[in-house]
Amino acid sequence: MQEHTTDRLWQHALHEDNLFNSRLGGFLTFQSLLLATSGLVINANVGQVASFVIFLCVVGIALSGIWFFILLRQSRNIDILVSRCREAYPEFRETTDLMYAGLLGRYLKAPTVSVMIPVLVMVIWIGLFVYSGTFVADDSGIESNTATEPDA
Repeated sequence: MQEHTTDRLWQHALHEDNLFNSRLGGFLTFQSLLLATSGLVINANVGQVASFVIFLCVVGIALSGIWFFILLRQSRNIDILVSRCREAYPEFRETTDLMYAGLLGRYLKAPTVSVMIPVLVMVIWIGLFVYSGTFVADDSGIESNTATEPDA
């Protein structure tokens, strides 16, 4: 491979890695804000809260699913570029051999683990969805969950 070709390959790999990390950071920031909004709405103790929280959960689950597939595709691109860089740069191959040595190194590569983050966030949303669904049965919303003193 010619020097300018390997240079472009390396720049492309860096670009894809930066793009992956930027997307993951944006996803986590947006999901954090969405979860914080859900928490504020739940603590508001007003009627019809359950419907809004369920809506936020559906949005969170849908975005997590979409983001999972986006990061999965990006992770595949990074894996392809890493394998090409390993062929073009012997010192990169030596370094990655050391990094990925052993059982954990082989299966816990950064892009592979990072792709699981949307799945974990989706589990949180599903838990919140189930929690919010307990209030849908009662039309009075969150207020019905508060403990009341029995009439004496």
